[in-house]
Amino acid sequence: FASYYGDHMVLQKEPVGAVVWGYGEPGAAVTVTLSRDGGLIVMKKMVQVKGPPGTWTTVLDPMDQGGPYTLTAGQGSENVTLQDIYFGDVWLCSGQSNMAMTVLQIANASQELVAAAHYPYIRVFAAAPARSDVELEDLEQINLPWSIPTAENLGHGNFTYFSAVCWLLGRYLYEALRYPIGLVEAAWGGTPIEAWSSRRALQACGLPEDMGRGEGRTPLLHGACFNHARLAPEAPASGLALCFATPLSPALSSSISPHQHLSGPQTPSVLWNAMIHPLLNMTLRGVAWYQGEANAFLHTDWYNCTFPALIADWRQAFHAGSAGQTEPLLPFGFVQLSTYRRQSPDDSFTRLRWHQTA
Repeated sequence: FASYYGDHMVLQKEPVGAVVWGYGEPGAAVTVTLSRDGGLIVMKKMVQVKGPPGTWTTVLDPMDQGGPYTLTAGQGSENVTLQDIYFGDVWLCSGQSNMAMTVLQIANASQELVAAAHYPYIRVFAAAPARSDVELEDLEQINLPWSIPTAENLGHGNFTYFSAVCWLLGRYLYEALRYPIGLVEAAWGGTPIEAWSSRRALQACGLPEDMGRGEGRTPLLHGACFNHARLAPEAPASGLALCFATPLSPALSSSISPHQHLSGPQTPSVLWNAMIHPLLNMTLRGVAWYQGEANAFLHTDWYNCTFPALIADWRQAFHAGSAGQTEPLLPFGFVQLSTYRRQSPDDSFTRLRWHQTA
């Protein structure tokens, strides 16, 4: 199986089918079997391994909520079996440090961590921070494989795993829906939207492909844009933006984040390539996004194009990657930036917050 399938996982329930994929010998036949915990076979799928790259993909029949099930992939005499599988809703949680902040760091952390044991049907998974200059087909590293929540894995450490915003969303959904919830975290503190965007999405907003390639040497820019492009899911942008950008003063640059030590990569598309593109085959119920602080001081007035462009692009990409199982208008929830400094003359957060409504 691919890296993000494992024991204890949640797969997307009906009305759509969950996509399952993995690796094998090119040309070989793989049998994928879903069984009840007692051994009763629910469905079998036969699929051939494509080669290269030596991968197979199948779509399970839509399944009602619940479990547990076992999922087996067999090639010849070799079998790999995943256990304690449930069907429910799967949510992807992404963004920067406010999404990466863990349950350990919130005000009522001790209460939440003790209560984790009461939610065995919420399952959590965290991709490791990673970057790539090319689109990857699978995750290279995982911080937390699919797990039943515990105080230890929800509060592993500051800005590691598991995301407090993601966990609280999942807990709220479970309490309202009363069926299994799968939570997938892919977040990295101090990262701008450009790093999470595909080249397609950036080009739709007229942003140059080599923007930010001199990472670490280019001063942050505080820009103003006019005549910005509008992006619809089914149409290219209607125009290009005209922007003027000037370097921030060193004093302002040094105060852009309350978590300066967590500053992540700014290079365009590197997080899309390494942390989002590998997940495209996953059938999702929705996305939760908490990001924007980095863009309060980097291409701020592009955000009213880059944010809608990212949403439209992720929707199209997850729909296509899941063989049409993830709905084309995938629910995409986001958190608007809040204030955190009193009486500041800088209006960057205010402007970014307005652009988030584009």
